[in-house]
Amino acid sequence: MFEKVIRDPIHQFITFKNPDVYNILKTKEFQRLMNISQSYSVRYVYPGSTHSRFLHCLGTYEIARRITENHYSKFSEYERLLVQVSALLHDVGHGPLSHTFEMFTKTSHEEYGIQIINSKDTELFQLLKTIDSRLPNDIGRVLRKEYSNNSVNQIVSSQIDADRMDYLLRDGHFSGVSYSVFDLELMLKSLSFFEKGEKRIMGFDIGCLHVLEKYLLGRMYLYKQVVLHPKSVGFEVIVWKIIKRARKLYRENFSFLTDITLLIPILEEKDFTVEQYTKLNDFNFMSTIFNLERENDKILNDLVYRVSTARLLSYSRKSTNQEKENIRKNVISRGLDPDYYFHYFSSKNIAYKSVGNITEQNVYVKNYDNTYQIIDKISPLLKGLGKTEQKITYIFYG
Repeated sequence: MFEKVIRDPIHQFITFKNPDVYNILKTKEFQRLMNISQSYSVRYVYPGSTHSRFLHCLGTYEIARRITENHYSKFSEYERLLVQVSALLHDVGHGPLSHTFEMFTKTSHEEYGIQIINSKDTELFQLLKTIDSRLPNDIGRVLRKEYSNNSVNQIVSSQIDADRMDYLLRDGHFSGVSYSVFDLELMLKSLSFFEKGEKRIMGFDIGCLHVLEKYLLGRMYLYKQVVLHPKSVGFEVIVWKIIKRARKLYRENFSFLTDITLLIPILEEKDFTVEQYTKLNDFNFMSTIFNLERENDKILNDLVYRVSTARLLSYSRKSTNQEKENIRKNVISRGLDPDYYFHYFSSKNIAYKSVGNITEQNVYVKNYDNTYQIIDKISPLLKGLGKTEQKITYIFYG
């Protein structure tokens, strides 16, 4: 009987019982995730946050594997395989700096992932076809939440899924914060499936309500205190300004000293080919960015210097139009171009909000009378928080 075990700081062990699934780890496209950070910008605030998408994908797979094994009879043999492989590959399409990279491209990481999985030129596609010819196409359906068995989609992508369960625990662990710690074992033990119309929906026993509340609150706090920390957002803003400046220079036929081959699709605002995309990682992308400091352009020099020395743009939490205009005028008065030295950022954060008639995207709890209800109908805490969105605003300036 085949079994491979990988040590992990979150789940202790990642277990592979299928040699074909284990072999996915050895493909070039999956190994690339070793060099794609889970949250590059966060390290400017929490230096321990240096873990990779590779690690996160392993953790997501492990949770999905446990769910399908705990509910063995609910899934066919093929669906158990599909859930596990989809969970393992759900982030294979992330670019350098993870979500930051999506600021520069028109295509989401999910869509790039689907392209990589379905490209005949990738090792990944060739392996998946030998495992089961249906896999490449069906994994794409799962990542788009379009697979015919709704519960397969939910395990991989929903408000409480294997992806989020892992990254809340993992990102909190490596960042050194405890906001997002929750009882994973009880959550998995209380997870069940029920029929609602023609759909099979994932739900949780009411004895797990306090864990679900902790999970949802933890997600809100992790976003506010870690992902949306002003220095984390500040890094994303300044890299975006570097790309913006480089695009302007490129359009003006500026003669770059740096080899900008990797950046050309971004500078031309075009999609990457699969071949181009799978060559990208944090190291070659940031090496190209850092090399731009030697270009004969003062703005580009300064912006890159700020990134390489962690001297990011200053920020203010003010948000009124008058306050924004005052800061913008101050930037101009000091001889700085507001296109590169002024930026207004706004985002919303909420613990939980039910999603209308999109049944499978709601969180359901099995009540004492064995009926399932949306969680904010049962939890007074989430019902109250669901009415209030936290607005997070920053003004970045040079």
